[in-house]
Amino acid sequence: DIYMAFLQKRFKEALERTRSLEKRLAVLEQTGDEIVSSLCEDLVEITEHSNKTEARYVKKGKGLHRKRRREEIRHMEKIKKADAIIRKLEERLVVVSGGVVDAVNKVLEDSDSSKSDSSMEEEDEENDEIRLERK
Repeated sequence: DIYMAFLQKRFKEALERTRSLEKRLAVLEQTGDEIVSSLCEDLVEITEHSNKTEARYVKKGKGLHRKRRREEIRHMEKIKKADAIIRKLEERLVVVSGGVVDAVNKVLEDSDSSKSDSSMEEEDEENDEIRLERK
């Protein structure tokens, strides 16, 4: 009997410890689940923030790319306009320089004809002087 009572007492104590451990284990499982759940929520928040940040930078990058492309196009248009102006100025320069050459040639011709006119006048004056001397 004593041995039976001793075993029953030990069995009762073991059951109490087992129940106590089960309660502690349940608390630990619940705490662990809460921690895992909190970590999952944090991970979701971080992932969403990361995705939003990435999307914002991609959008900025695309905007900068479009802006750079517009600037390139604008610069190319300016270069084309400048080239067209240069071509027109070159054409005008050729026309003007051709006109200058014509004008110089005309001045030279005029000076040649002036020389001829002045030399003819000189000859006429000399002839007049000779005629006067003969008289």
